[in-house]
Amino acid sequence: MEKHKAILVEKNGEQLKYKLHDKKHSSATTKQTAAAVEDSDKSIPVITGSSKSKKPYSKKRPGKLKSFKPLVAAVISALVIGSVLGFFLLRLFVDVEGQVIGEPTGQATPATVAETAAGAAETAAVQLDSLQAYVLQAGIFSKEENAVKWAEGYLDKGVPTMVWEKDNQFFLLAGIAETKEQAAQMAENLQENGSIDIYVKEWSTSSGEAKLTEEEKGWIGEFQNAWTTSLASWSEKQTLSEETLNELAEAAPKNTETLTPLLSAVNESDEQATKLLQLMYNYEKTIQ
Repeated sequence: MEKHKAILVEKNGEQLKYKLHDKKHSSATTKQTAAAVEDSDKSIPVITGSSKSKKPYSKKRPGKLKSFKPLVAAVISALVIGSVLGFFLLRLFVDVEGQVIGEPTGQATPATVAETAAGAAETAAVQLDSLQAYVLQAGIFSKEENAVKWAEGYLDKGVPTMVWEKDNQFFLLAGIAETKEQAAQMAENLQENGSIDIYVKEWSTSSGEAKLTEEEKGWIGEFQNAWTTSLASWSEKQTLSEETLNELAEAAPKNTETLTPLLSAVNESDEQATKLLQLMYNYEKTIQ
């Protein structure tokens, strides 16, 4: 070992340095010198290897974690915001594409709303006046089966009839006329020929409203005129104009539900004596 070379001595976790002057110095001299050097160099501590391996981790690790936290939070926020924006953009593109190619998007388009409003506006409440006449009453019953049975008996005698339900009763009617005098003359003719009892009675349908389109409203007006004209012709000549009824059937509106019962009565080939009664009865069904 060279003279005056400094060596390190560890004491209580600190390294102290002192110079070794000569090998021949006694141990006592060495101890005194080391003590003197120790006292003079205590103000300059030397970090040992073990402390070097511990202190850097204890000081630097918290700093690294703190620096990572803002970065992780920023990444998570970006992912959440990106997902939300992506979802709304996807919905937007799907809706736009559906409107372009005509696929349903779950929402009513302006055209659909307009068509619905227009369809609702086409129907309006229309006041229907009552039809009035005089009828030939052959009987009145509380049960329909009894009225039907009597109707079969009158038909065997050559007198066609119809059953009209009104006020929870069933009226058996054998004819119709425009005036009371005309009805009385018809009843007298039937009684002479059939040996049956006939009573003249004033008769009318109910008046009220019906929801009709403009086309249905126009046709119902034509029906009222045709029925009134046919009633006058029947009362005088005991005959109906087939041409008038055929024209009325041809002019009927298409795909109508409200007027279906009445149109069926127009198209049916009933006995002329009860035809106007059937039309009158189904006209009343139109009223709501």
